[in-house]
Amino acid sequence: MSNEASKETTSKWRSLTERLIYGTSAGKLDWDDGPFEDSVITSIKDVVITLRRVDGDYWITLSDQFGNVVDMFSDMQIHPLSDDTSAFHAMDGLFKNVKRKINGADALLDLLLNELPKEPDEFPF
Repeated sequence: MSNEASKETTSKWRSLTERLIYGTSAGKLDWDDGPFEDSVITSIKDVVITLRRVDGDYWITLSDQFGNVVDMFSDMQIHPLSDDTSAFHAMDGLFKNVKRKINGADALLDLLLNELPKEPDEFPF
């Protein structure tokens, strides 16, 4: 796994990142806390995908069913994404959204917003 990747490989990494973002936004991917600090994981077929924040950069690692790392890349290697979006910001947004879902933050907010009245004069207390 060299830092130097072909244009074709870099293009595939970009596409994978974008599809992970879209799939997560659409609720099609289930993520869990990863084995490392600041990491999350999901799997598709027999491939485990790890998104990890390391020293201010984001890394995506692909591992086979035996836990062998078969590919990895960072936001720096795929910047910018195909729509000129910052790869770092896109991966940071994905990471933060996944962590909020894992931690239940959005579900908790929804619960509170459903329980609390919209108008100040509607409060029972």
